[in-house]
Amino acid sequence: MKFPTHYKALIQRGLFWMAIFLATFGIATSNLISLLCSTISMAGYVVMAGRQKEITGMAFKPFMRVHGWKILIIGALGLSSMAAVLNVQNPFNRWIGLIWLLALLILVLAALLHDRFSAWRPTEKRRWRLDGGDWIIMAGLTLLALALRLYHLDGFLPALHGDEGEMGILALLALHGPGPSLNPLPLFSTGFLDHPTLFHYVQAGAMLLFGETETGLRRLSVIFGALCVPLVYVIGRIGWGRVAGLMAGWLLAVAHLYIQYSRIALNNIETVWFTILFMLLLTWIYEFGQAEAADNSLLNLADRPLLPIMVAGLTVGIGQYFYYGSRLMPVISIPLLLYVWWQKRLTYPQLIVFVLAIFVACAPLVAHYSRDMPAFINRTKGVSIFNREGLQHVLGAQAAWPRDLPRLLWVQLQSNLNFFVYRGDVSAFYLGDLAAFDPLTLGCFWLGLGVVLAQIRRYHEFSLLVWLGLGLLLAGIVTTDAPNGPRLIVVVVVVYLIAGIFLQHLYNRLARSWPGGSAYWALLLCCPIAAITLYLNYNTYFVEYARLMPNLGNVTMAHEMADEKQNYVSYLLGAPAVYAVHGVIRFVARQAEVHDLENINQLSTVALPAKNLDGSDKGVLFFVVPQREADLALLAARFPNGSKADRFDALGRRLYTVYRVPATDAKGKPLDPLK
Repeated sequence: MKFPTHYKALIQRGLFWMAIFLATFGIATSNLISLLCSTISMAGYVVMAGRQKEITGMAFKPFMRVHGWKILIIGALGLSSMAAVLNVQNPFNRWIGLIWLLALLILVLAALLHDRFSAWRPTEKRRWRLDGGDWIIMAGLTLLALALRLYHLDGFLPALHGDEGEMGILALLALHGPGPSLNPLPLFSTGFLDHPTLFHYVQAGAMLLFGETETGLRRLSVIFGALCVPLVYVIGRIGWGRVAGLMAGWLLAVAHLYIQYSRIALNNIETVWFTILFMLLLTWIYEFGQAEAADNSLLNLADRPLLPIMVAGLTVGIGQYFYYGSRLMPVISIPLLLYVWWQKRLTYPQLIVFVLAIFVACAPLVAHYSRDMPAFINRTKGVSIFNREGLQHVLGAQAAWPRDLPRLLWVQLQSNLNFFVYRGDVSAFYLGDLAAFDPLTLGCFWLGLGVVLAQIRRYHEFSLLVWLGLGLLLAGIVTTDAPNGPRLIVVVVVVYLIAGIFLQHLYNRLARSWPGGSAYWALLLCCPIAAITLYLNYNTYFVEYARLMPNLGNVTMAHEMADEKQNYVSYLLGAPAVYAVHGVIRFVARQAEVHDLENINQLSTVALPAKNLDGSDKGVLFFVVPQREADLALLAARFPNGSKADRFDALGRRLYTVYRVPATDAKGKPLDPLK
């Protein structure tokens, strides 16, 4: 049988890439058979190349135009599968990350190759571009958001939470590698509270740039929080108009709830950014998914752009390496993609590419979950209301299945809806006493909701309602401790978009009544709202919250331990409220010597002068939380030469007490309190 020339060329190049693939796999796994096969494949390639010198490649080019992108997708799937297998065999293998990144790159190249030779081009009628005014607005909104998120970031605002400290410790492990007895941090595994560990490598990169402090740790969230704003602007601009985009972006930029979650070193705001990017990509796909080519001829259904849908799939997949709220993206993608497909703006090949892109991005993490399924479901089970613990957590110990199910759902619905009326975030990361939204934003949201419901058959409104409805259900109603900011933060972006839609609707009505004064009406409408919302949110966060801020004791204590590490050994009388292994203390005071003193009877083991780890003499600092105030008298009796000092917050509440015992007396001689 005689093969066509272009098939011979295809086999030749296939042998070459197979050799590269097998060599990479063999080196990564130390597999001798794979390396031998790579040698044989390369030999076959060289032999065929010598016999096929007459092949000029002209016959190969048309073939690659049609099938080249498919070959690249298969290659990306192979590399991602290899990374998954390696992650199961040895999660500490240093090649896994490089292979995974190469798979992502090849997948994007496949989409670019397809689109370059595709017959699809946006027609002039449907082409939509950001003009200079849009870019200026986006830049201004982003700078405003960045400024509000950096303002007083180094002033314990907010106070470092224990979860931030734990993630900071893992980020340091990712940055510096293991100590004498620790393993390195795997790239594709789960760590603290079963969160994927890849996030900590991203945090490590931020600390490498901005410093190994809590401020440096938080800069990553600041950047992602600010970058959410231009994406929201573009969604509003495409779907409804410039006023909608401007006001939605402004409200998000100044919102105290989003300022808070853009200033804490957790993975919540990164998930928000990926979710907004995903929704923007779906909006783009809908807007430019017309069925005509540039010459207005009917377009082949399989000949559509792949890059947007592929990037959307990668966004969903990569987002799974951040907060659990990213799991909302694949859920809301189902009705939205079905809607776009029903409108004939999406084809089966594009849907398949979307799923394949998710697989390529998620394969190493899925491989880890296949070995440790509890890591995937534990958090979901822990916060679900559909078990006895969750039911009783919400309704009390007397609640029982299935009798109280209707009451449970009603209570959950009320709690979450009140979040959009007057309630605040009841999680440990903010304050339930502060309403989540300012009154002006709330008013615009509820009015805008009517505008959106009236046009639900249109994609843009439909997508917002799906985002809000499914998010409220899965992140709020079916979970405990509602309303919970870390979960709902992925959803409430919609509040600012819907508020912007109402203002766009109001502007349109005003502009129709006075067509010549459009710019005047825009200024008259937007400027007062912008000023009022900025003032209300600034006052809520930088005045009220700064005054009432919780968790201040732990971080203040940790900084004092760190500042005194050269001259004092620290003992913590914090049980059962706080221990030396608390995440904040371990991160901030990681170079200080800190011990727990759980029982006052252990004082007999504390001697002066204290010995540092290097053998030098030091004094002793006792940190006493308010719950252990009774132990201060025993400290004074044991060390009568000590001095006491209380530490207070802005409201005069005592955070803790420091009992300072120096290593020497006034003449510089060592003290021996036992004499």
